[in-house]
Formats: sequence, C-alpha cells, structure tokens
Amino acid sequence: MPLYTSGPTYDRNVSKQRKLQKICKRLSVLSVITAIWVAMVPAPYELAIYTNIIIPLMALLIARLYNKYCRIDTQLSLNKPTVYYIILLPSLGLTIRSIKEYDLLNYFMTLPYIFGFTILLLCILLIGNREYKFQPSKVYLNVILSYLFLLGYSYGTITSLNILLDNSIPQVFHPTILSKDFGSAKTSPKLMLSAWGPKTEENSITISRKQFRDSEEQEKVILYYFTGRFKIPWYILE
Repeated sequence: MPLYTSGPTYDRNVSKQRKLQKICKRLSVLSVITAIWVAMVPAPYELAIYTNIIIPLMALLIARLYNKYCRIDTQLSLNKPTVYYIILLPSLGLTIRSIKEYDLLNYFMTLPYIFGFTILLLCILLIGNREYKFQPSKVYLNVILSYLFLLGYSYGTITSLNILLDNSIPQVFHPTILSKDFGSAKTSPKLMLSAWGPKTEENSITISRKQFRDSEEQEKVILYYFTGRFKIPWYILE
C-alpha cells in the first residue's frame, strides 16, 4: 500500500485527524466535569445520569467509526488521541453514584445484564479495529484488562435505567426497626428491620446519617418496593 505524504488523500487524512483531536480534547474536558458532577452534586439528577451514560457511548462510537485516527488504549500520543479517559471518567462517576444511591433487593439479578452489556461494549471496541488487527492474543488481553472498569459502567447504566425508566406502582410496607448500627468512618449506618414483603427474615439496610438520627428503635418505617424496568426489584426507605 503506498504511503501518502502529500496530495488530496494525505490532506483529507490530516484534516480528519485534527478535527478528531479537537473533538476528543473537548470530550476529555467534558468527561472530567460530568464525572465530578454525577459523583458529587447530581442536580438536575436525571440530566447528570444520562450525560454520564451518553459520553462513554459517544467515545465508543468515535473509536468504532474512526479507529484509524484514534487510540483505545491508555497511551497518550501526539499523533492519535485516545478515547480511553473519555470512557473511564464518566464510568467511574456513574459507578460511584449508583453504589451510593440505589438499594436493590438482590444484586445478583444484575449480573446477566452487566456481563452481557460489557461484552457488547468490548466487541464494539475491538472487533474490526485496525490498530489491533493481527495482534497476538496477549495484546487483546491487556486491552480487555484495562477496560475492566466497563463492568462498573454497565452496573451504573443498568441500575440507573432500571430505576429512572421504572413506571411500576410501588408496594408499601411498614417494617419495624429492631436495632440501629451507626457504622464507622468507612461504613454507612444501618437499620435492622423486621420481615417485610419478599424479605421473609430480619434484614439490614444501609441508610444516610440523617435517616439514622431521625429513626428510633421499635418504630415503624415506610418502605416503597418497586419491580424495576428490567425486573430488578429496588426499594426506597422514606
């Protein structure tokens, strides 16, 4: 294949390269802002969540359509911008928010969705990527390992959409607070509740410190139970 260093083909390639560098630079700045936004002060809430879901997908689309002009690994290059950090930062912000925010009845129910979505994203990244064509399996393995954070992105995306798109009518339960645990510097406060709904035995739930201060042992609390958009049940303690 001839190497073009001048002429129309070369000029078009350089032009595309420069445009993509500008786009990736702006998305990199935006990814930092949105990651901090969703992790620290997610308001307006839905906009913060959807923005951090969409930005990594945009980066994946860029990597898919323009893999000749960009990289998907962690190496910074003057010639080719990388989309790695554009995907990484919003993914981490979304993961943190989802872990802090959502109470699921059974976290194992998310696993098929998480692994399925993550595999799909990795296929979009790697299959047909010119940079990794005919590379040894070790190279693919290193890239896959560097993208394990996509499991967190998948978890955040699935759990967020499961709740934000949920139109189910909640069931209301009134379990009794059996005991309270203030937690520690590294753990959140918890309440031990009596059996309610699908929970046939005593069970503990994580709460905020304000909820801990406002609650008393032996009092009843109001708990709303939802089926979830993807049939992953979740609940809210009032």
